[in-house]
Amino acid sequence: MKNKNVFEDYIKKNFSARFQSIMETFEIYHSLLLEANDGINLVSRKTIEDDFWNLHYLDSILPSEVFDFDNKNVLDFGTGGGLP
Repeated sequence: MKNKNVFEDYIKKNFSARFQSIMETFEIYHSLLLEANDGINLVSRKTIEDDFWNLHYLDSILPSEVFDFDNKNVLDFGTGGGLP
């Protein structure tokens, strides 16, 4: 759970007021993604479960450090499969 701890520390540091709700949301998402991934292979099955926290979840929220997304609509076209 080392990677999950890194993710939690990042959320505490950057989103302290909403830490609990953000973590609850990611926990639900994590469970659903793992469940769906067994049948559909949305994310490589070679990925260790603890690695999801840094390789996928943390990576997907890092742009919040650079961009101000408050009261803005954002569309990410991406270039590949990415995180569902």
